[in-house]
Amino acid sequence: MAAPRPEIRPFRLWDLGRILEIERASFPREAYEAALFRELYRDCGQFFLVARLGRRIAGYVVTSVAGGEAELVSIAVDPAYRNRGVAGALMRRTLAALRRRKVAALRLMVRPGNAAAVAFYRRWGFQRTGYARHYYDDGGAAVRMTLRFP
Repeated sequence: MAAPRPEIRPFRLWDLGRILEIERASFPREAYEAALFRELYRDCGQFFLVARLGRRIAGYVVTSVAGGEAELVSIAVDPAYRNRGVAGALMRRTLAALRRRKVAALRLMVRPGNAAAVAFYRRWGFQRTGYARHYYDDGGAAVRMTLRFP
């Protein structure tokens, strides 16, 4: 029997508690606060998605779109649900929506030491396009990666 596929749907405010749990489990030292997620919900609307496996939210993605450019603000999967296709399903839905919107490029920032994330983004076609020293609150650097749409 095949593993269940993640169900992707728009974020709703009542999902916030679960999103905060996933955020803290995924980014314990730099988790976003509830107020920021509310702001992202207001500003990013259709590009704030959650993935459910069964009855449980397993992950989320939020992307900011302005004009012909987009920034992947955050993507996270509950550690208990990793390696089940959740991040891939979220990315697939996001990229499809961005293509429909005729967005030229999707950018993101990632810690250079986060090998799993860098490998994930490379599999989707992202290329390294920059580097920022002291990008994160703890002084850590970030790599800018970009996916250009044909």
